[in-house]
Amino acid sequence: MSTTAISANEGSSSVALVLWPTIRRSYAECFRQFSDVVRAVWLWLLVLLPVMGLADALRWSVAADIHQRLQSGAPETASAHSVIVASGLYTSAVIVLTLAYIDIAVQWHRKIILQQQITCPGLLFLTEAPWQYLGAFLVIALIAVIPPAVALPLAKSDLTLELPIWLDVLLTCLLFCMLAACLIAFVRLCLVLPAQATGNRVFSFLKSWQKTRRNTLKLIVGLCACVMPPGILLLGVLQVFGIERYDDPLEALFANEHFPDARNVDILAMQIHIVVTFFTLPIVVSFLSNIYRELCLRV
Repeated sequence: MSTTAISANEGSSSVALVLWPTIRRSYAECFRQFSDVVRAVWLWLLVLLPVMGLADALRWSVAADIHQRLQSGAPETASAHSVIVASGLYTSAVIVLTLAYIDIAVQWHRKIILQQQITCPGLLFLTEAPWQYLGAFLVIALIAVIPPAVALPLAKSDLTLELPIWLDVLLTCLLFCMLAACLIAFVRLCLVLPAQATGNRVFSFLKSWQKTRRNTLKLIVGLCACVMPPGILLLGVLQVFGIERYDDPLEALFANEHFPDARNVDILAMQIHIVVTFFTLPIVVSFLSNIYRELCLRV
């Protein structure tokens, strides 16, 4: 099915989404075509598991060195060079990890919508599709993700302030309203992602907003139904094996965590997170692809 043929049906009016069959179909597509999921992720796993492990290990080593210097009274600036190297390597690894998610998502969108076969991981970056997809994702993130990411830490800091009750209630209500608005914006704009993945450049954010009209709650429920079970699976695996992820190695060391053990646990938790999210990302991508077909490509 060509992109031109697909684009021809977009003029139809907004339709009501059939939610639960769409969710079931999204899961079924991934389980029935699990071999294709493996083809989409195998090379990224081979590259990223050792690279992310090395970057995380180096980050922990630098943190342990800084911790030892601070404990002994030596100047922290003596580790400035190693901090730069560790930060640069970790940032580069995270960038590659982000590109891996983009590549897997675009490949799966194109498989579900265009019935294209999965190609060698990474080859799509020779085309414009993943870059257009990344650009659309960054725009959605600026609109729907960045505001709550900034507001929530500020809200936590306000908990230590002595505020009048009426002002505290007002700020809390404003925070919840902003979070609700950002969530609605995300689900109403997300159809741009499958459109960009399949080469449909005329499908705009405005078109996505129009096509998702009357389906906002269904989209929220559907995304939760596709995101929460894999998230619960990931948390369950970490809890069963007693594995914990540390946000800040230096902070963990000051909390009297033992260096080699904490480092090894953190690296293992990070690698489990990568494996689980790589293999479950196609579920969410299938849902978005099926929504796009249902709301935008129906004759």
